[in-house]
Amino acid sequence: DFAGSTLSELMGIGFINYYDGINHANALLRANYPDEFRSMTHFRHQGFTNEVSMVLDAVARGLGFTVVSRLVLETSPWQRQVKALALPQAINEVLYLLRRQDSVLPKRYEKLLNGFHDQRLQEKTPLIPE
Repeated sequence: DFAGSTLSELMGIGFINYYDGINHANALLRANYPDEFRSMTHFRHQGFTNEVSMVLDAVARGLGFTVVSRLVLETSPWQRQVKALALPQAINEVLYLLRRQDSVLPKRYEKLLNGFHDQRLQEKTPLIPE
């Protein structure tokens, strides 16, 4: 039951990494702890997984914290076993939709993508054990 909010408290519980975890954590922690944060190399690394969907399992078990997108959190079966740490600065990530120049996207996909675009902020939040 992590109740902290400082960078040193996060450093104390350790980081659970995944394929893009270091990049996401660097961006979010640098924005929210500009005077304290230097690099993820100062954090104790508690584990690694190739699947971002599995990283929340380790966090739910109390092995450390991680940083994932809001979408990963909302679609995870472990979303109720972890806690999102509220930080003042959100970080957004640009997502690109690529398609062939000569292809036409069916209207049903345009509606779906527009709805997704309107709903989602690519916010990243550090996740800690509940």
